[in-house]
Amino acid sequence: MATATAASRQDAKERKPLPAPNSDFYTITDALTAEERTLVKQVRAFMETNVAPVINKYWADDAFPFELLPAFKELNIGGLGLEGYGCRGGSQKLFGVVAMELARIDASFGTFFGVHDGLAMGSIYLDGSEEQKQKWLPPMARMEKIGCFGLTEPLVGSSVGGGLTTTAKREGDAWALNGQKKWIGNAPWCDVSIIWARDVADNQVKGFIVENKTTRCQMGAYENALAYAQQRLQFGKPIASFQLVQDLLARMLANVTACQCLMLRLAQIDDDGKMLDHHAALAKSFCTTRLRETVAWGRELFGANGIVVESNAARFFADAEALYSYEGTFQMQNLIVGKAVTGISAFV
Repeated sequence: MATATAASRQDAKERKPLPAPNSDFYTITDALTAEERTLVKQVRAFMETNVAPVINKYWADDAFPFELLPAFKELNIGGLGLEGYGCRGGSQKLFGVVAMELARIDASFGTFFGVHDGLAMGSIYLDGSEEQKQKWLPPMARMEKIGCFGLTEPLVGSSVGGGLTTTAKREGDAWALNGQKKWIGNAPWCDVSIIWARDVADNQVKGFIVENKTTRCQMGAYENALAYAQQRLQFGKPIASFQLVQDLLARMLANVTACQCLMLRLAQIDDDGKMLDHHAALAKSFCTTRLRETVAWGRELFGANGIVVESNAARFFADAEALYSYEGTFQMQNLIVGKAVTGISAFV
């Protein structure tokens, strides 16, 4: 009888529910207000219910899920972090957490929103005239008009500041833009493009609003790897019980948490109006480097299944490489930080 009782206790112990994958190990969302947390939950529900079940097929087909946009618009997050002009408003902390929730399921969907809301709308909001803000920001906030951000060129990446080749020439009341752009998210189908070009009259780089009718991820990699480790059986038990697998998961979670904490502080500095270029550069450099490590460890944990689309590991692995390079490479970001801390520019 004693042996049977002991066995029953052991069975009960083995049947104890495993913890659900959760990449918010330091509860970053607690830094938000109750209202903000409600919005984050709505975004998470949308991504898990609408995007996660279908996104692998779109990724494999190199296509965008346009049919999801009507439901996405209903979240009413257009203009997040921007005040007035029909924008949602809110803190940069909220914008950052929402961006994490999008990229947690699919980095490409997160890029779509970041380009539209942060780069395209943000450029008009910060540098546009009052007339331009009144004309473009309200429909963009409603996502009736989708924007893109045209900076990178086929032969010009990190050197856009001094080597931009796209030119702009004033012709009466209009401008003539001449050049090429490449790696521009949303560009094939958006309604309005923010194009950066060098004015031939004064050699200054300027932004132009072009109506086209006239012309990141670590969290998702970690959570998918953890869920897989809890379910995948080898030698008669879950691989999550193996020491080397737990070591990989702990290292992945440490990277995720370090990046979240860094980005939270960066958002606080931005909300206070004190963020400078080198603050953002350090965050981009550090987080994308840790991102590559994290998704690589996730792909390793999946073994051969890591290269199969259905595992999600390959998608996060590939998307991480794009995030590592665009909007300024690791090396260029470090040079911005290096100039700030030494007082000496190493740019050539």
